[in-house]
Amino acid sequence: MVSGLPNFAFCIGYTRLSWTLRADLSSRLLCKVLNWMKAKNLDAVVPITGDSMEALPLFELTSGYVQRSVGAFPKQSISAPWKMEQNYVLDAVATLRNDFTRTLRPVAGTGRNAA
Repeated sequence: MVSGLPNFAFCIGYTRLSWTLRADLSSRLLCKVLNWMKAKNLDAVVPITGDSMEALPLFELTSGYVQRSVGAFPKQSISAPWKMEQNYVLDAVATLRNDFTRTLRPVAGTGRNAA
């Protein structure tokens, strides 16, 4: 998900493994988020990010064409859940154990019963 932009998610695959392995995990996680939102009667959520979160490039690629446009790419941080690991096993476990109450915040004024 993208900080500050409610309900926006996109899929990024692995750069060192099969792209679709991470794409599948991302899709599964998004479905879990949507089911959690439905259970909590929420229409919109945004990721909770710390004010002092260090922004790092999303990809650790050194190709010239990547480095020239790295500023336009999404960012990651140094710690979970905002660290993009290049490890399928760690990501699969994290997908199963994600606590959305710690990582997602409802957007004010939303909800099926909002005025």
